[in-house]
Amino acid sequence: MIDFVIVSSDLRPYVLDTRVKRGAELSNDHHLVVSWIRWQGNRLERPGKPKRVVRVNWERLAQDPVREVFNSHLRKNFSHIPREVGDMESEWTMFKASIVDAAARSCGRQVIGACRGGNPRTRWWTPEVREAVKLKKETFKAWLALGSPEAADRYRQARRAAAAVVANAKTWAWEEFGEAMEKDFRLASRRFWQTIRRLRKGKQGLPQAVLSGGGGGGPADPDGGHRRTVERAL
Repeated sequence: MIDFVIVSSDLRPYVLDTRVKRGAELSNDHHLVVSWIRWQGNRLERPGKPKRVVRVNWERLAQDPVREVFNSHLRKNFSHIPREVGDMESEWTMFKASIVDAAARSCGRQVIGACRGGNPRTRWWTPEVREAVKLKKETFKAWLALGSPEAADRYRQARRAAAAVVANAKTWAWEEFGEAMEKDFRLASRRFWQTIRRLRKGKQGLPQAVLSGGGGGGPADPDGGHRRTVERAL
């Protein structure tokens, strides 16, 4: 196998070196290929949405105590707004700032999306999964260093065990998601479509075991409205 990095013709004169890093922390059996490029100019902007976004945890408004605190903060903020503030844009800006401030103080804020050094967003990435994947990587590096049949067997066993743990964790996460949608009828529709948009963006499939589960009329009902919506959306 030939390891290489493909660059455009205008960047070829700036390529300094390309090497293969054996035993890098990868989740597969391939090696990491690293290339050094001399770049002059401004730093490139990464396309797409920012990876780390802080927003108001508005889901907590479904709780009665939080909603009461929010209304209290909202009435207090509205009492400080003057009756005449000028044009419509200025008035709306002050009302919007009052609403956002009341929501942030009562509901709090949360970080969405992954960031470097932060925690992953996926629910199935549990400590058990983390340890299984870590053991698989360690046995893989040991197999690369030793090259013995015993090391290869230990790596294969760790890889099968990690795959089983990941599959069980993903099934549990989907079951928990379905139960949460059945219980929380206020946020079920919004949470459902958020998941659909994330799955379509990542081109992931929905597990049939969760969508075809029991329950009457809920999201997991094979004859329910959510199931038909999923089929049309995908």
